[in-house]
Amino acid sequence: MTPSGVQPGRGTSASCTPADKGICELFLEPPEKRLWPHPPSRQPFTWTNFFLALDYAIKKLGRYMPRWLRARAVERAKTWMLERFTDSDGLGAIFPPMIYTVISLRCLGYADDSSEMKWALRQLEDLMIEDGDTIFAGWRGAEWDASSRERHEADDRNAYAYSFITLERTGSSGVN
Repeated sequence: MTPSGVQPGRGTSASCTPADKGICELFLEPPEKRLWPHPPSRQPFTWTNFFLALDYAIKKLGRYMPRWLRARAVERAKTWMLERFTDSDGLGAIFPPMIYTVISLRCLGYADDSSEMKWALRQLEDLMIEDGDTIFAGWRGAEWDASSRERHEADDRNAYAYSFITLERTGSSGVN
């Protein structure tokens, strides 16, 4: 083991050069090694094996598809994504889509100061509220009203008292 914890000879390959510009050290196997999304079934004719073969064929044939077809598909996907930004209240505080949106915009060549990238990054920033050394998921309390509260005192099963609050979206004043 090296001081960084990376085993020499593992996770290195020709496609991961230069070494200081990649993440190859995070792979246990070379990134080019084929990994199954699901292990094949032992029986040759199953739905699992059918879809694994179909997935493999599509990926192999994708290399030979006309570039204009892929460019058209990427353009349609970009249009679909950007249309949903308009009049959107955000990505629902669902972290993976928030990150995928930023990655997608970066891959499409949007600059960090573009309005689309600023919108996506603002969604991430709005997700978090820092209070000292604690970070909470953010929310706009003025848009919600408490419709019911259920208080539970500390007992032998729960060391601390807690409450359940049911919130209803109103768009006006609410619980903060």
